[in-house]
Amino acid sequence: MSFDVEHFRTKIGRRIVILFVVCALLPAMGVSIVSYWQARSQLRRSEDETIRSRATNAQNGALERLQSVESELILLAASPSLDRALSGTDDASGEIGSLRRLDAVTLATSDATIAIYGDLTDTPELAPETLGNLDRGQSVLAVTDGAGGRPQILMARAAGDGGTEAGVLWGRIVADSLWATAQVYAVDVTAEGIDLQDANGYCVLDASGRPLDCAGALVTWILQGVPDDVSFPGRTGPLSWSASGRSYAGHYRVLPLQASFNSEDWTIVIASDEQSLLQPLAEFRALLLGFIVFAGAWAVLVGARGIRRYMEPLAKLREGTRRVAAQDFSTRVHLTSGDEFEELAGSFNNMAQQVGTLFEELKDLNWSTITTLARTIDAKSPWTAGHSERVSQMSVAIARVMGLGEAEVERLYRGGLLHDIGKIGVPITIIDKKGRLTDEEMAVMRSHVTIGAKILEPLSALEDVIPIVLYHHERFDGKGYESGLGGTDIPHLARILCVADSYDAMRSDRPYRTGRGPDETLEEIALCAGSQFDPDAVEAFVEYMTSEEGELASMGKFSQPFGVPAETRVTSSRTLGDSEKVTA
Repeated sequence: MSFDVEHFRTKIGRRIVILFVVCALLPAMGVSIVSYWQARSQLRRSEDETIRSRATNAQNGALERLQSVESELILLAASPSLDRALSGTDDASGEIGSLRRLDAVTLATSDATIAIYGDLTDTPELAPETLGNLDRGQSVLAVTDGAGGRPQILMARAAGDGGTEAGVLWGRIVADSLWATAQVYAVDVTAEGIDLQDANGYCVLDASGRPLDCAGALVTWILQGVPDDVSFPGRTGPLSWSASGRSYAGHYRVLPLQASFNSEDWTIVIASDEQSLLQPLAEFRALLLGFIVFAGAWAVLVGARGIRRYMEPLAKLREGTRRVAAQDFSTRVHLTSGDEFEELAGSFNNMAQQVGTLFEELKDLNWSTITTLARTIDAKSPWTAGHSERVSQMSVAIARVMGLGEAEVERLYRGGLLHDIGKIGVPITIIDKKGRLTDEEMAVMRSHVTIGAKILEPLSALEDVIPIVLYHHERFDGKGYESGLGGTDIPHLARILCVADSYDAMRSDRPYRTGRGPDETLEEIALCAGSQFDPDAVEAFVEYMTSEEGELASMGKFSQPFGVPAETRVTSSRTLGDSEKVTA
């Protein structure tokens, strides 16, 4: 699928893409986020339940092992081998040393401590209440410091049927035999792989919070102790903490020892690294990300197709409106999309045709109005009839010789028709006066340029011709009226119209004189080039007048420019009508 990237640079094109992307991505992202959090919550609930189950299993496993140790110690206390070992009549150390869960056995009496097997020589003192429980056939569990300061777990029973008077039989429990089963319960692995479980952790704490055995993710507790933010407020409950930049979630359960083993309760902790806990979500997250990327790409592709479908007709309609705005009313937009765009194109074409017709009618009306207004002005005096139209036509001829564009030619023609509109405000007695004008009358006559500008000022459509009306009596040497502009400061269209206006004024009859001939008038115009008139406009005027279309086409005496020497034109300060009344 191809599309023009230019469409993306348009506002509506970007809106279409954003709309498609939002409509595709928001639902996709919403579904993905909800799915992810549901899966995450479900996984957390499942893992929490698993951890709780592991903590229960670990608790039961530890109790079973302690009961197994107790069974061995009970059997040993009632065994004849113990009596033989104590009496010295037989070496029973080999038989006692075959015990699976005890690596040392010692008999503590009121007089002495007798090591029956192993290196256990120090045994804890027992309270009378505890001794009474031993006499009643109960066992005692104690934790003491062993070699290297590591904790060692001891279990005691009354020796023989005589109770504690015969002594207390102490056995040191083999740690691996006690914890292996519990650890396997906790992390669901074989005993050989227990200490390699970094993600899962297991730890047993005594009543003081000292680690007795730890493995996996919690093995650091043996050296570093329990983190400060870990506490055990009840008999069982969830745990969460952070250590070394990792987060952990776990569960603890109290191992009840008071009733069965006359010892303070221990605590078993099972934990998992949350990163490992949420590892199954990694693939799911990657899948969701891929889905979102795919949805975004699909939205862009669909949006691009939508842009192509909707922007191409819009681009044609926009181009059509630009052409109509440029007054090209022949413009037509052809669409075959079979939808509202095609209907819009048809409506646009009808509108362009109607606007074109109305524009031509309005243009004709405008020209008719301006022409009528010009004739109304000229009709104020029989001496100026047709003056504005003749000046307009002659100005247009000069402008074409000078190579001006059609827009400026049209503007000049309108300005020519309206250049004397200000004479509406000049009394007819001044316009038709046969004698020389007084200074006051001359001031009134000259005011027609400013009156004309004020008349046209409210009409925005004629705003561009006001400079022509206002400055068409300015002189090139700066001695004209009303502003005293000179040279190129005078608008160039006003300089052109000044030449045509002066020529027609001198050629026409007036109440105080008869009109001059064309050759004499042209000679006078040429003589005033550089003083009263723009030399370029005069040169174009002479070229037109002596051309096949000009009034002096048959005259051949203008072989030199303007028919007079250049030095005469430059130094001349003569003003047309110096000795006459100025009514042009």
